[in-house]
Amino acid sequence: MEYIDVNTMIGKWPFRKLGTTGADELFRELGRVGIKRAIVSSFRSQRINIFTGNEELFQTAEKFEGMIPCPEIVPLINGEQGYANTVAYLEYLRGRGAGFVRITPKYNGFSATAKYFDETLAYLERYRMPLLVKVNDLDRGKDDVERICEKHPDLRLIVLNHDHENSRGIYFLLQNYPNLYFETSFLSEMDEIESIVGAVGSRGLLLGTRMPFMEPGRMVGRMAYSPISYEDKCAICFKNAEKLIDEAGKEC
Repeated sequence: MEYIDVNTMIGKWPFRKLGTTGADELFRELGRVGIKRAIVSSFRSQRINIFTGNEELFQTAEKFEGMIPCPEIVPLINGEQGYANTVAYLEYLRGRGAGFVRITPKYNGFSATAKYFDETLAYLERYRMPLLVKVNDLDRGKDDVERICEKHPDLRLIVLNHDHENSRGIYFLLQNYPNLYFETSFLSEMDEIESIVGAVGSRGLLLGTRMPFMEPGRMVGRMAYSPISYEDKCAICFKNAEKLIDEAGKEC
C-alpha cells in the first residue's frame, strides 16, 4: 500500500514539546511506517514571519524527495511585503512550484469567509490549488466550510483536524460538494472511517497523520486493518491525494 500524508508540519512549537522538529526527523519517522510523500507546512510561518517561514520551507523541501511544500498565506494589503495584493503573492508561490497552500485565519486575525478574501479563493479555484485549513480555525466550523464551497464550487478545500465527536456532519458536506475533502488524523474512533465510506464513499477522504503532534503509525495501522475494500483504502491512502497533486497549479 502506498501512502501520502496531507497533514504534517516541521519546526518547533512554543507551547508543546514535539517528538520531531526537523525535516530529517519528520521524514525518518514517516518513512518508518511507509509514508513516502507528504504535504508539509512550517510552524515558523505561523509564529514569526510567514514570508520568511515559507522561503525556508521551499529550501527545505528541495532537499527531501517526496516533501511537497504547503506555504501559508494571509490577506495582504496593497504594497505589503512588496506585493500588490494576496493574488500577486500567490503568483509568486505558484511560480516557485507551490501547489497547495494553508491558512490559519483565527491565528492571523482574519475570516476565511470575509469578502476581502474572495479574490484569493477565486485564484486558488482557478488554478486548482488545494486550500488546507483546520476546522477549529474557522469562525463557524462546518458552516463556514459550506459557505466557502457554495461560493467557490471548484475550490479544492481540505479540512484538517475534524473532531470525531460530530463527524456525522461530514456526510452531508461530502455528498453535496465534490471538491471538498476531510483528512483522517482525528477520524480514529471505532467504525468512524467505515461509517463515512459506507454513507458517502471514499472520494472525499485523505490520509493525514498530524505529525509531529501524533505518531504516524497510528493512522497507517488504522487503515491497514480497516475492513473497507482495498479500492477504498487506496483512494484514501494515496489516490485521492495523488489526483490533487497532479492537478495543483494548473489552470482550469
